[in-house]
Amino acid sequence: MTARGVASHALAGRLGAAAGSFYYELAGSRRRVARRNLALAFPADTERRLDSLARSSFRHFGRAVFESVSASRLPAESICDLLSFENWHEFVQAEKGDRGVIVLTAHLGAHEMVGPTVALYRGPMHMVARPFRYSPLERRVRAIRERFGNRSLLKRQAARGMLRALSQGERVAILIDQRVHPFQGVRVPFFGRSSWTSPLPAQISLRSGAPVLPIFAYSLSNGRYRIAVQPAIEPPPRSNSGSFDDDVVALTARYAQVTEAAIRRELVQWLWMHDRWRRH
Repeated sequence: MTARGVASHALAGRLGAAAGSFYYELAGSRRRVARRNLALAFPADTERRLDSLARSSFRHFGRAVFESVSASRLPAESICDLLSFENWHEFVQAEKGDRGVIVLTAHLGAHEMVGPTVALYRGPMHMVARPFRYSPLERRVRAIRERFGNRSLLKRQAARGMLRALSQGERVAILIDQRVHPFQGVRVPFFGRSSWTSPLPAQISLRSGAPVLPIFAYSLSNGRYRIAVQPAIEPPPRSNSGSFDDDVVALTARYAQVTEAAIRRELVQWLWMHDRWRRH
């Protein structure tokens, strides 16, 4: 990437952080949600620290949005120049079984960078996503996500598409950190609270035999990113496991534990404004 390209992308991040600060002042309801979530997760922290974390999380949100748009205009080689890797060998190892791979991530850091990174270095993925209600925005976001060959799977119809892709040894990706309705989820611990969480990754892993590979994209300084890969989580052999439902809960709890640990590594980079623990 040219020096001018680096500076332009970094500037987009700084402008985004400023926009996030502005949003923090204007979006009273989202600010209260973030503040309440932080208080639930860290009940022993002071008011000053919780307020500081909430404000910083909004700044990071703005930065991530602006940088995502900026990165969508960069050529592939320039995006690669922005990346550093942590335990990338875990991805290579996970794909050796030829069972496909379920990439598990969260609304953490620059999560939109996970898709292009995997596509550029390992090949395209099928990405589970909930569509935006505003059609022009949905088209724009989908174009960004599918730029390097990735494909979107609508969340309500995802299971069949995921199983088909995995049966062909391909990659699928899903985010696990958002709230789901009780009829859609299972309850597992998340930041010390029993939380309704999607069982879909566990169900698909058990049915397909594919490993779940946690990957998180952390924002660094000057518009750069660290792609951190965790060891793959293998489904238990069906002959040695308990009931299917018990295995789903156990695996989902494991995924939530790994995700929580990743968030604790960079607290301000998670989407605290999402109403994760709202009662239904």
